[in-house]
Amino acid sequence: MQVVLQDFREALGRIRDVADSILAEAPLALGDPSVLRRHETIQFASTVILSGYFESFLRDLARAYIRDICGLGVPFAGLPKVVRYSHFEHGGNVLAHVARAEKKGEPPRFPTSATDLAARLHSVDHSVPYSLVWEAFAETGANPGPQVIAEYLRRMGVEKAWPTVGGKTAAIAAHQTETWLVANLRSFIGVRNECAHAGAASVQVLPSDLRNYCDLFEALATAMVGVLEDTRQAIIPAGGGSLPPSAVGPSGSQVAPPPTSSPTAADAPTADTAGLQTPQQAAPTTAGALASSATGTPSATAPAAAPSPPPPADSTAGDGQGP
Repeated sequence: MQVVLQDFREALGRIRDVADSILAEAPLALGDPSVLRRHETIQFASTVILSGYFESFLRDLARAYIRDICGLGVPFAGLPKVVRYSHFEHGGNVLAHVARAEKKGEPPRFPTSATDLAARLHSVDHSVPYSLVWEAFAETGANPGPQVIAEYLRRMGVEKAWPTVGGKTAAIAAHQTETWLVANLRSFIGVRNECAHAGAASVQVLPSDLRNYCDLFEALATAMVGVLEDTRQAIIPAGGGSLPPSAVGPSGSQVAPPPTSSPTAADAPTADTAGLQTPQQAAPTTAGALASSATGTPSATAPAAAPSPPPPADSTAGDGQGP
């Protein structure tokens, strides 16, 4: 998830570069209306592009988070209930959308196929590893406002999204509270929608506004990654570490761990030796047996042979058993 965050920061750097370039050409724009108009167009377009960067970040973050969850080795039944429901409910919606797009010959919203989605939906019926439908957690509605972000985080197991995110940002900068985040994000979405649907906004977008938007999204993205890292850590079973695949049975049920030590292949009984003496109880070595028969004394390298048992009462019984 940190890699996704770093990529998003690099994308924000492009918008900051645009703002700095426009600001550096401000004196020229004051004397040339064509330059001023070009700057205004770039600023309006940058607002829409910035929103696209944020949506891409949300999709990539969902993919990375779900990949990490699948890699924990936790049985599906051990995941938060909302994550399990989102896998089926929203994953089913994604499957229906992709299937309709394939039927019409149209490109789907996500780069996947109905067959792949169906396989991933069913994968949780088996033991780990499974593959959750990450696309089910990445829906933004092409308009990632405050309510969309809250629902986005809730599907991933974050119950109180904005208070939790606001606590993260306020710990870094005191003024970046929950109220500050929500108000500025709502304001940005309003400007973005005007620029996207009307080609301009009712308010002027200045270079300083673009930089402030970048600061908002960097603070928000950093806090979201931190919150999801905490949520992922809380899913790990008590005792630390992830469960190995061998510790999980069919349908994600946990089975007893293997013994700390196991018999070697030489010690394990086979069909031919079951019920006979173990190697430690076997007859003395060939050399020791020969020495014992030649001298009439027990071998020094092996224990003396046990005395022979008395003959059976009925020596005529062919099976050695009494009547």
